[in-house]
Amino acid sequence: MSFDIDQLVADCLAAASDAPGHAGPAVDDVLARVISEPSSIETVLGHPRDQPTFATWFNSAELTVLHVVWPPTVDLIAHDHTMWATIGLYGGREDNRLFRELPDGTLEERRARTLFGGDTIVLGADTVHAVANPSRDWTGAIHVYGGDYFREGRRMWADPAGAGAPFDVSVVTATLDQAAARALDHPPVE
Repeated sequence: MSFDIDQLVADCLAAASDAPGHAGPAVDDVLARVISEPSSIETVLGHPRDQPTFATWFNSAELTVLHVVWPPTVDLIAHDHTMWATIGLYGGREDNRLFRELPDGTLEERRARTLFGGDTIVLGADTVHAVANPSRDWTGAIHVYGGDYFREGRRMWADPAGAGAPFDVSVVTATLDQAAARALDHPPVE
């Protein structure tokens, strides 16, 4: 099977519309099928190291599909989505620290979950998480969100002990791009 971005988007849209109220798990099934063949994704996209760190493949009020590359040693601050999300890795590693927002607006870490190539995770609309790639490998991930990822009203926390600030996608892309530049300038010694 050959990987096709347009087909992925169409399948995610169909799964989401066929399973109202349970769209996250339905879309996760689609994503799990796609990432089960990582070589077909890399045949089309190339190695994650050679890709933009953040690419929007589809965006509407109902669904957003992103391609995210987690360079080695990247560590992204905590943020919310305010919508369900499903994330699938076709290679590499992604460490998720999951938080609960407290009444005063600060965060309490609840648990952690590490994903490797072939893994997916469904996040609820109230999930707050921070993501890191502590490994030497470049991680390729496909993220699908149950709404407009770029809409207003989302937040991010530079410090879990502080209050959240408005979400700024430029902070995400700058963090990813800076980590990519570091990794390309000083590749990890194997």
